[in-house]
Formats: sequence, structure tokens, C-alpha cells
Amino acid sequence: MKHAVFSLLALLLTHWLAPAAGPVEPIKPAAYDHPVRVACVGDSITAGFGVPGGQAYPDQLQALLDTSWEVRNFGVSGRTLLRKGDAPYWKEKAFTEAQAFRPDVVVILLGANDTKPQNWAHREEFAADYADLVKTFRDLESKPRVYVCRPCPVPAPGNFGINEEGVQEEIRIIDRLAGEQQLGVIDLHAALADKPDLLPDHVHPNAAGAAVMAATVYQAMTGLPAPVAGAGVRPHSYFRSHAVLPRGVPVPVWGSGPDGTTVSVEFAGQKHSTPVKDGHWQVTLTPLAASSEPGRMTITGKNTLVLEDVLVGDVWLASGQSNMERQLGPRAGQQEILHWREEAAAAKHPLIRQYYLPLKFADAPVEDPQGRWSVCTPRTVMVCWR
Repeated sequence: MKHAVFSLLALLLTHWLAPAAGPVEPIKPAAYDHPVRVACVGDSITAGFGVPGGQAYPDQLQALLDTSWEVRNFGVSGRTLLRKGDAPYWKEKAFTEAQAFRPDVVVILLGANDTKPQNWAHREEFAADYADLVKTFRDLESKPRVYVCRPCPVPAPGNFGINEEGVQEEIRIIDRLAGEQQLGVIDLHAALADKPDLLPDHVHPNAAGAAVMAATVYQAMTGLPAPVAGAGVRPHSYFRSHAVLPRGVPVPVWGSGPDGTTVSVEFAGQKHSTPVKDGHWQVTLTPLAASSEPGRMTITGKNTLVLEDVLVGDVWLASGQSNMERQLGPRAGQQEILHWREEAAAAKHPLIRQYYLPLKFADAPVEDPQGRWSVCTPRTVMVCWR
């Protein structure tokens, strides 16, 4: 009996003395020379099992963010973090693709399938395998910031062999790892703990649950509460940090927002305001002189958006086939561009920017094709953003 008491005390003491994760600074997209690339790594919960297409939490996270961010879903159903699990994420193509994505941010949500009895039999290796996964991403050339997620709750009686008791053990391990390595922690367990109706099969969040997850991840990364749909003004994706405005001509600035809102745009000593009508707004800046000194544009409605590093100069339209779209770096199935490594290494041209429009097919004009700005650097000239 004494041995059992001492064992329990030792377990509690170990948990209490685990180093706490330090504060994580919010991510500032303007500090990057390209859209912030977010890799969502996980199992079926990340992949979006049981929710309509386009409503998995990474999809809803992208919708909350603007085109200063690029979110990709690398979730694979049924996968385990444990290497000795029945379906290790380590063996998946998605794991390799997540690394090749050159992420700036990695959000890891694994562990649900590890709680199945046949997998949790290897629980003593969970901490080491998790640490190795974090190290794999941290060692990438892009040096991403890594967030680890407390797994979603599993309302009784669980399902598929997945259970809440195992999740609670994992949370203690994840918290300790986060404290030791100063990782960001995203508490998806607490976000859904009092919402069992959003986990209809007792494991997988539905679309509304995925929305809660997306809002929680959004707040962890940005330090801001997630925007309420339709509550704020949004400029067209052309107007983002690192943009180039055309010189010597009137410059329209436009976007969307709730009717009745007054929108103000401030840039280069000018301030123009207009009401939102039929969900849209537009102001026009008087002609601007070319300037290599970056400026700041502030767009204010019910919310305030600050665009950093905005230049005024020549804007060129480049269009064509895939050879126009391709960046310098390698592309699967195609020969490498001659001397691309040398050219990429020398591509340090901060005054040259690219607004990339992703390839889309449409039967009618698209209001906002969701383009992305990037600054010409050795890294960005190697990456195709499609």
C-alpha cells in the first residue's frame, strides 16, 4: 500500500514540476518576405473525417486568415504518432510533403489513434517519438515555429478504441515536452471539452467543431481573437503587406465588409473614407510618386488592418503558360533550370515583389482570386506557390 501511495505521489510531483511552456510571441506576417506557410500535421481530425469538403479545420483556418498566410492540410486518417503504432504517420507521403512545403509554422495534432489499446501498449515511447517529430520539423531549413496541440476530448464511451483516459496521459506528456522545448501549446481539448454535441461520433468534430478548432489555432498563432464572419472589413487580396502600388496614376483600393460600415484608408499622408454598400467599398488615392522607402497602409472599419512594407513603383502584368508560372527551384517531373542554384543564391532584390495569382478555372469573373505577395529573396524564387 505504501508503495502505491509513493508511486502516486511521484507521478503527481513529476507533473507539478514539469517546466511550463514559455510565452510564445504572436506571428507577424509582415516580418516574412512571403506568405506565412502553415503545415497542419495530424490524423483524421485534421484531415476532416466526417465534415463536408472544404470545412476541415485547416480549411476554416485559412478562411479566417488572409492571403498573407498559406495553410496546407497534411492530415492522414487513422495515423499514429508512435512509430510502433498500427499506422505510423512517419511512413506517410504526407509527412514527406509537409517537410517539402518549407513551412514557417507547423501545427501538430496527433495522439488520438495512439490511445487504442494495441498502440498505447507502447506508451513509454510516446514522449521520445513526439520529441523526434518536433526535431524533424525544427531542423528544416525553413526553421519553422512548432505548435503542439492537446488532443481533442473523447466523450464517454469513446469510439474506435480511442479513449479519454489515454488522451489525459498524452496531455501530461505533451505539456512536459512543450515546457522543456519552449513550444507553443494549443489547447484543443479545453476548446471542445464542454461541447460534446460537436463530437457526434465521440471522436471526430463536425464542421462546427472544426470551426472551434480553427478559431483556437488562429488565436494561438496571431494573439488575436478570431474574427466573426461578416463583422469586419477586408481589402482585396492585392492590398497586403509587401504590395507595390502603381505610380503616377489614381490608385483604387477596394474590398468587402458589412453594409453601413464606414471604411477609412490612410497611406502616404492621404486619408479617404467611404461607406460600405451592398457588401463592397472602394476609395481612390490620388497619384503617388515612386518611392523605394516602404510605407504603411492602415484600413479601418469595425476592425483595423495595418499593411507593412508597401512600395510605390512600376507594376507589370506577366501572363502565359506554365513556363511563366514556374519558379527557379525544382519541380517534380520536370528538368531543372540551368544554373538555378547560383541564380537563386544571388536573388536578393527586396524592391522586386511578385503578386502571384493561383491557377483557377471559372465561367465568370472572380471577385478576388486570392493572390499572394512575396519579396524577391533566395528562398522565394525557389518556391512555386500554387
